[in-house]
Amino acid sequence: MIDPKYYGLVEMAFTGAVVLGLSFWQLWSVRDAGKSSPEDTRHAEREHEADKG
Repeated sequence: MIDPKYYGLVEMAFTGAVVLGLSFWQLWSVRDAGKSSPEDTRHAEREHEADKG
């Protein structure tokens, strides 16, 4: 089994893995949300032009 003097190291490695996993999950979510269809872009441009005029 694991020697008790390494419990802190094991805890840090486990916590780091969880943090990295959550970070990559968030980055992947933002990446997917950033993809918009050309229709969405055109619709937003039309709204922006209507606000100007």
